[in-house]
Amino acid sequence: MKQKECAVLPLPKIALTSSDYPRLEQLARLAVQKGDLDGMFLMGEINRADIVPTKRTTSVLS
Repeated sequence: MKQKECAVLPLPKIALTSSDYPRLEQLARLAVQKGDLDGMFLMGEINRADIVPTKRTTSVLS
């Protein structure tokens, strides 16, 4: 059987404000402890995010 080729696209950058980080990290951690797959995905996204000061959000996302 012939193996299919699959293109892997780079992931987009993520900016997470320092004020949102604790709440989202806690939410993801609790979900992971319960074995929730979406929580595991969220934790991975949080881990690769750039944490930025809250007041810089607009300029980072523009």
